[in-house]
Amino acid sequence: AYQISACLVGSEMCIRDSTSIYYTNFLSLHCNASCIIFEPIKENIECLYVNTSGMHNVSIMPNGLSNKFDELKFGIPQYAHDWSRKNTGLFSYVNVSDSNKLTQSAYVLPLDHFLPVFKVSKSKLTFVKIDVEGAESDVLLGMTKVTNKYKPIIQFEYNVKTTSLETVNDVLKKYVDMNYKVFTDFPYYKLRVRRFWEFYLIPTEYIPNFKKSPSFDKLFNIYKF
Repeated sequence: AYQISACLVGSEMCIRDSTSIYYTNFLSLHCNASCIIFEPIKENIECLYVNTSGMHNVSIMPNGLSNKFDELKFGIPQYAHDWSRKNTGLFSYVNVSDSNKLTQSAYVLPLDHFLPVFKVSKSKLTFVKIDVEGAESDVLLGMTKVTNKYKPIIQFEYNVKTTSLETVNDVLKKYVDMNYKVFTDFPYYKLRVRRFWEFYLIPTEYIPNFKKSPSFDKLFNIYKF
């Protein structure tokens, strides 16, 4: 059966030697895993096909993820600097700048829509990486059924310029209710002075095994709401 073991979501995934390529290579070499990459931006999709050529563990889906089915306008967010106006890796449907002329429309859908695909293919989703420039909360809300079914580890980037921490906290609390623990890559006292950081959502049942590694407590910091 075709094993979909990892899901990578986000426009930054297109850049050479970028997040998706790194994760895809690692998962293929060390975990014998297959990856499905969701990418809604045309230029980024073309780049992904080039960068993943020869990788047999990759499937590329030409659409974005959200919490509903929709056709949305993607573009450079308002916070982006002038020098990054042509960086399609920053494209998002959140806070799109009105002055940017490089916008394009793309379809989005919930990851929960793929739950029947996982069931039919007897696959198990074990890891999700999200980098969607402010739409993280929508993606997380659109995958609660998949999360309840497979309990994947979830990693996503948070940027203080893209969405409020209160909005993210509301979604994180829903995952805590689903028996997840929330970690960050920096100690709590440093988060208030940082512009962005990574969140890690780990099922509580996995924590004892992870803590057997002496490096776990050094790398992962429990998040305080």
